[in-house]
Amino acid sequence: MHDSAFRIGELVMRTYCDLAHAKVLEIGSLNVNGCLRDAAAPTTIYIGLDLEPGPSVDMVIAPGGEYPVENDSFDLVMASSVFEHDPRFWETFLRMCRAARPGGHIYVNAPSNGTVHRYPMDYWRFYPDAGLALADYARACGLEVDLVESFTGHRHSDVWNDFVAVFRKGPSADPLNTAFVYQRYPCSNVRTWQSSAVFHGSEATEDMAMLARLRRQVDEAAAQTDATEALRDQIAQLEQALAQKRQQEQERSDELTRLAAAMAGADQDRERLGSENADLASRAAVLQSHLVQRQEEVDQAWLRVRELEAEREALRDQVEQLHAAQAKNGAELIESEKWVYDLAGQRRKLEQRLAAVEVALAAAERTIVDLKRDGAVREQQLRDHHETNRALAGGVARLRALRGSAEQIAAQAHDLHSQWHAEQHPLTGLAAFVRDALAPESAPASSTMPREDEPSVGQTVPAQHKAALHANIEKLVARVTEQQRALFDEQARTAQLHETIAALRAEALGYHAKASTALEQLEVLRAEHGQQARKLRAVEERAAKKDRDLMWMRRLYQLMDYAGSGWRGLLPPALRRRVLNRLLIGKRHFDGPAYLEKYADVAASGMDPLRHYVNHGMAEGRFVDLGR
Repeated sequence: MHDSAFRIGELVMRTYCDLAHAKVLEIGSLNVNGCLRDAAAPTTIYIGLDLEPGPSVDMVIAPGGEYPVENDSFDLVMASSVFEHDPRFWETFLRMCRAARPGGHIYVNAPSNGTVHRYPMDYWRFYPDAGLALADYARACGLEVDLVESFTGHRHSDVWNDFVAVFRKGPSADPLNTAFVYQRYPCSNVRTWQSSAVFHGSEATEDMAMLARLRRQVDEAAAQTDATEALRDQIAQLEQALAQKRQQEQERSDELTRLAAAMAGADQDRERLGSENADLASRAAVLQSHLVQRQEEVDQAWLRVRELEAEREALRDQVEQLHAAQAKNGAELIESEKWVYDLAGQRRKLEQRLAAVEVALAAAERTIVDLKRDGAVREQQLRDHHETNRALAGGVARLRALRGSAEQIAAQAHDLHSQWHAEQHPLTGLAAFVRDALAPESAPASSTMPREDEPSVGQTVPAQHKAALHANIEKLVARVTEQQRALFDEQARTAQLHETIAALRAEALGYHAKASTALEQLEVLRAEHGQQARKLRAVEERAAKKDRDLMWMRRLYQLMDYAGSGWRGLLPPALRRRVLNRLLIGKRHFDGPAYLEKYADVAASGMDPLRHYVNHGMAEGRFVDLGR
């Protein structure tokens, strides 16, 4: 006997008779998974009839035979889960009515749906209107029988919906019962003796309602699946946009890498330019030193000319020596001319080098984006260069300020040499040259021969040779002056180069600002991507859960169909439930005992665990982990 049939039968027994003093007859009383005798009181006179002996069977009757009991003697006559197996249930109903006493009640419970369960045959299913038909048939056969109530009970934990009908046999002066069972048990399509109206009317059976509800759930899942697909499309678009952003970021990264390489090349060019500028500064210092030396030589030459003019008459006897000195002076002039030509060659080399520097600078302007530390180095170099120039200018001024006789000038030059040597002054060599050039003047002219690289003060030169020497010295001074102007031009170009480098540095700083802005935008895009990724994971998790629940329901119905098919469909409901539970556990689909053990509130409610999980637990997030 399934659970809903037992509950309704218990309510009928307690509603329509006084169980403690009642006499009850049950047709089909064999105990198969429980019987209504369990609901009777100990003092109830309870007689059970069935076609075969067994538990709860007091009398065995033949199919279609009369009941071996006295007519008009029972307060309540019941047949639960019997009429569907009875090929002539209407005759059984008449026998039940005859056995009831006047004023007694007849109770019929039969399936209104469910699987085929042959015991040994399965003939019929009933709707609530069948109660009217049975009462009309009994009255047509001469029995006064009234329908008290009939309805279709909702299933409890099994698959069955029960047709329930309660009749009263007359004649009886007692009023009909108004404590209806349908008021205490969920049901539909209720009929009572009080009205011809149908209460809780429903054209759809509970199976149909459940199927409709499942269809709605499937439709909702499908709609959610469509929404998920739309979200996935949207996410795909976002991922595509993100891929484009990543490509742009990669291009920016490649550009930054290229710029870094260009910067490294620019640093190398800057170092090379710094080295070349240092070389140029060194060469400029050498030129400045040579210029000072030549100026000193010119001053000395003019001094010698004046001395020679004063001593011209006194030195006529030294003409031969003057001729030799002239020849020597000619050689020196040749050397000076050669030196001037060397200066011109060096100038050409410098101009070529400057042209190469300009070409390199033009190439650097196309590739250099950022020059970070060259300004400080370049400024330091310029300060050093200016310091050197100031030192050279001061040294020249001090040399020009030398006064007195040759011995005094030589002594002053010696002091300057000592001081500048300690200070590492760039004109230290020039001071030594002046000291050495004037030192022979203190000795007699006849006792010392002049050196090859400097003229003797004591020598006398003819006037025409002095004029030629003067002209050559003037030419040398002019060339040195021109070379100095060229050096100033080179310094101007160097200053222009500094301005260009400063402009490039400002442009590089602007590009760094743009790069910083791009990096900030990249961080914002990464944050937005992380947020979209989290939303995507949440949506995918919800969609995956819906898919798992849907697959779980499909698998459940497959297993339920399998458990109710073939020979298993012949088993009683309780045995089929056990078979289904074992099948669900064996297939690792659902473990009812584990579910009840995990959720004490479900166990306390007495509800079937599988039914609770399908109707409530799945939506509440409950589960028993069986490898789902």
